Amino acid sequence: GISGAAQLLEMNASDDRSVDAFKRNLEAATQMKSVISKDQRPNCLIIDEIDGAPPATINYLVSILSGKQQQGKKKKAMQVLRPIICICNELYTPALRPLKQMAFIIPFPPTATNRLATRLKEITNREKFKTDLTTLLALCKKTDNDIRSCLSTLQFCKKKGKILSSDDISKMSVGMKDSQKSMFSVWAEIFSVPSTDDGSKRRTKDATNKPVGRFGSILSAVASCGESDRIITGVFENYLNIQFKDSDMSNIMSGLDWFSHFDIM
Repeated sequence: GISGAAQLLEMNASDDRSVDAFKRNLEAATQMKSVISKDQRPNCLIIDEIDGAPPATINYLVSILSGKQQQGKKKKAMQVLRPIICICNELYTPALRPLKQMAFIIPFPPTATNRLATRLKEITNREKFKTDLTTLLALCKKTDNDIRSCLSTLQFCKKKGKILSSDDISKMSVGMKDSQKSMFSVWAEIFSVPSTDDGSKRRTKDATNKPVGRFGSILSAVASCGESDRIITGVFENYLNIQFKDSDMSNIMSGLDWFSHFDIM
């Protein structure tokens, strides 16, 4: 693929925040050839975390790609004929708007749990590490299908030299990435009880669905959002629309007691 035709150079836009640093790296990557090594392949620049770059840096990149940026004493237009690959997490960051207008956008959807677990099973088979598909599914769900986190966990467990089971996964504190969650995803987590693949029979046995486990996961979700007051307001506004079975209304009374307690506090 691309690595055979070009020499890959990576730059992290969130690290090189100043326009000058970005300009130096960009010019070095797109114009200079290697004079020390025998590798004479053209450079292919990959800019990671482009959504973390300031607007001035994005505008500079756009001016180069559009041929509006001038350089040298003769004020020649600086041209970049090679493609530049930009990677981002948040495509709808306002600063990226001018860059998106001239970019070929390739979205990467989240990895499906079943597909990731099947791939991890292939890896564990090759590495001669004993585990089963149910355990790997549990690991994928706990890490929110984070491939790197799954591989790190499996490598750590293999070093310990024991068989990995579902109980081991439920006790691990993996997958708690410091990523910010939206208020809508936190509300969804509060109002829905996660189910398992083989129906409701295992719900009570799953450690993450017990009250203590549920409280822990919801607390971490609220903390990762950082909008505690607005989340509580949303809970007030939405809890009456939730459908659930409570014939003697004991859960409703308990919930209202907690709401009152929150107001008093």
